[in-house]
Amino acid sequence: MRVDCACMDPCSPEPAETGPVQAQKCELVSQALLSNAMVRIRALGTSMLPTIWPGDILVIEPGALEHFVTGDLIVAETLRDVRVHRLISKAGPHWMTRGDSMPQDDPVIRPEDVLGRVSAIRRGQRVIIPQRRLLLVTRGLAWLLSFAMICRIALRLRSGLIGGLRQANTTQPHSDERAS
Repeated sequence: MRVDCACMDPCSPEPAETGPVQAQKCELVSQALLSNAMVRIRALGTSMLPTIWPGDILVIEPGALEHFVTGDLIVAETLRDVRVHRLISKAGPHWMTRGDSMPQDDPVIRPEDVLGRVSAIRRGQRVIIPQRRLLLVTRGLAWLLSFAMICRIALRLRSGLIGGLRQANTTQPHSDERAS
């Protein structure tokens, strides 16, 4: 799942964004979570559909490793990115994650690379508490989405449009503040 710190989902077909600004944003997210601060980031990727949609705001809280359980939506720092995926298994020093709509598991991560967990998802005016287990219908939809590249591209475009509209709305004065 790509997040607004411009880190890249390794399973995404898009090339990873690079550059000092994106690296600094990822580093800022990592440092904030390592300092026990809550972080809010905007989701841009599609690997966690239908649980997380592009444009959703993720509330991420740090936590002790022993408190993470299978099914949690975790944030992990890898060599290339900061990833938000579901924790599939914990086998000693080897933890496995996977995006809900991805057909294969991610490369193994180390427990010390886990920075926090998604405690809430803000979608418009709604606040969604992530569930550890997907309903059968949701798992079926996630499986279908794992093969729908056109859907992923359309959702990325939608995410960009919504982000642009939100930014435009925050820069324009309200109607009662406009000069007559």
